[in-house]
This record gives sequence, C-alpha cells and structure tokens, in this order.
Amino acid sequence: MRKEAQAWGFDLIVGFMIFTVAIVTFYFFALNFSGQDEEISQELVFEGKLIGESLLSEGSPKNWDPSDVVIIGILDSEGKINETKLQNFLLLDYDTTKELFNIRHDYYINFSKELNVSGGVSGVGNMDDGSENLAVVRRVSSYNGEPITLSIYLSD
Repeated sequence: MRKEAQAWGFDLIVGFMIFTVAIVTFYFFALNFSGQDEEISQELVFEGKLIGESLLSEGSPKNWDPSDVVIIGILDSEGKINETKLQNFLLLDYDTTKELFNIRHDYYINFSKELNVSGGVSGVGNMDDGSENLAVVRRVSSYNGEPITLSIYLSD
C-alpha cells in the first residue's frame, strides 16, 4: 500500500510541474507577442494612405518646385498626373520626401506603366528586402489619357 501512495504522489508532482511550465509558456508568448505585429501593420497602412493622399493632390504650393515644396502632389487641377510635378518629385532626395510625407518607414511607389519622365520611370523610393512587415496601398489616376495604378509599398 505504501508504494502505491508514493507513486501516486510522485505522479501528481510531475503533472503539476508540467502544467505549471505549460501555463508559464502560454502567458509568456501571449503577453509578449499579442499586438505588436497588428500595430505595425496598421501604422504601415496609415502611412501608405498618407502618401497616396499627398501624391494624388495638387500639392502645396500648387505650382511647387523642389525648393519651395510643402506638400508633394503630382496632379494638376483636372486630377491628371502632371509631368512637371512628377519630374520635381523625382528630383527630391528620398529622406526629404519621407519628411514631407510625414512617415518614418521605407516606401516604394510602383507605377503600373512606365512614365516618360527622366528617361522612363516605373517606380520611386527605397525598399528594404529584409523587412518583416510589408503593406501595400493602391491608388488609381490618369496619365496621358490612360488609367494608371500607383502601388505604394511600405516596410519596417
């Protein structure tokens, strides 16, 4: 009788230890990884929308150039891509554009068609290939009478 009681007590202790380790492990992962990725994803999408709203506007001032730009916008008063404003946007330094867009993450803007500016441009920006999080925001505009899609990629 005594040996059976000792074995049962030992089983209870081992089971309790396994249960405790499982609970501690669960809470460790649940508390540390709960919302970080979701927050980063939301921030990337928000910044993508900021870039899209800024680019698909006339900008400020309306006929801005790289020396006096406050808000980068590449559209004319009719809502079509203005080649002069697009050229001025391409002349801006990448870090300057991040400041003007008011973002902190890397971005890359891909145009669905090659634009006839500066010898042909299909995209602008800088993308980190090793990033863990990536968000894409798409906007549509008109260039030379044809629809064009701007895909705005953001990474952390």
